[in-house]
Amino acid sequence: MKYLALAAAIFVSACVPDGIPGTDRDILSGNEYAETTAGFLQNVDPAFPRAGVTYATADYLYGVQIEYFAADGTSYLWFRGNSAPLRGEWKIQGSSFNPDLCFKYGANTRDAVTGTRGGNWQCGRLRNGAENVVSFIEGDPFGLSKGKQLATDLRRCELPPPMKLMTRAFKCL
Repeated sequence: MKYLALAAAIFVSACVPDGIPGTDRDILSGNEYAETTAGFLQNVDPAFPRAGVTYATADYLYGVQIEYFAADGTSYLWFRGNSAPLRGEWKIQGSSFNPDLCFKYGANTRDAVTGTRGGNWQCGRLRNGAENVVSFIEGDPFGLSKGKQLATDLRRCELPPPMKLMTRAFKCL
């Protein structure tokens, strides 16, 4: 019984929230909280996605993808195996507290992993998309918006120059 009481006391003391008087924890401002809890966004564009910016994302299923977000709501996706960028549309919808990032590609396309056909809006949590960003660069340095054949094939585990790794340790996915 004595051990049960001790275990309960340890458990309760471990559950004290930040900012409670009498604890050694201070109340954090919104920016400080974001910096301590959103380490995955360190050195990445906090305003993701921004128009006029090219982002590199990396994910276990898709590998590295490069996408240019144009100001007119058009996006241009460079995905390995494609000979030219895939033109689509992008938008942010939902509440400002928990927005969705949505994409729509042509009806003649399909998702390489899920097999879902294009032509309809596909949305996911903006935060989830931001977690996959590993680099970004202003403008359209690869000319994706021109729709031309790409000079090199995108590799699953490499960022093309001039993009440089900007986030956590990036292991080959």
